[in-house]
Amino acid sequence: MYVIIVYDVAVDRINNIRKFLKRFLNWIQNSVFEGEITESQLIRIENYLNKKTEQDYDFIKIYHTSFLYLTIMHDHVIFIL
Repeated sequence: MYVIIVYDVAVDRINNIRKFLKRFLNWIQNSVFEGEITESQLIRIENYLNKKTEQDYDFIKIYHTSFLYLTIMHDHVIFIL
């Protein structure tokens, strides 16, 4: 499945989360990762993030789909999930 993970976490957790996610996904920018992973890898990522983040202070959003259509029109990237 194709996954996009966006996060905003406390400074003391950023490096650990980034290093972990780089094992599975492509680092796009400071707080965004994307890539193809298996369902078991997604579960592993979700479990890790649940253990390493604080729900009251950190923000993590995971978008996933089994299909991604990407096209570029007039210098704009369009994602159809």
